[in-house]
Amino acid sequence: MIPTLLKNSEERKRSDAGHIKAAFDDRNHINSKLDPGHRLEFKKRWEIARRKNFSSEERNKSVTGLFELVRGNGRLLEASKNKYSKYIVCKLMKFCPEYRSKILTEFKGQIKKLFLHTESGIVLLEVYELSNAMQRSSLLEEFYGPEFTLFKI
Repeated sequence: MIPTLLKNSEERKRSDAGHIKAAFDDRNHINSKLDPGHRLEFKKRWEIARRKNFSSEERNKSVTGLFELVRGNGRLLEASKNKYSKYIVCKLMKFCPEYRSKILTEFKGQIKKLFLHTESGIVLLEVYELSNAMQRSSLLEEFYGPEFTLFKI
């Protein structure tokens, strides 16, 4: 009986390793969809945006350019779920007030999913802190559901 258990556990480990490898292969495929030229442009603009020794005007211009690149790819929602690109979305919220409403409209209908995701909590916190009272109310209504809108005071 013990050899069969070991055999099954070894087979299970091999199959798990195969699934993990397939997941990483799929992940690399997703990343390769982005043009390498775009990747380089993202990195350059992010480097300018994150460094404190550049002027505020240069940083704002860089963050605005980042927003246009991300928006052009239509991946702002996915970027907020990514381990590293979530910081770009936070910077867009912080330094580009003219784009806050656009970001909120893209997040509309996805607040519960973003809240349950492990990486996007920071982005939701930044969105909540930087939004006005009306936008905060709509975020809360979406999070709590229709009961909140019926029974709020």
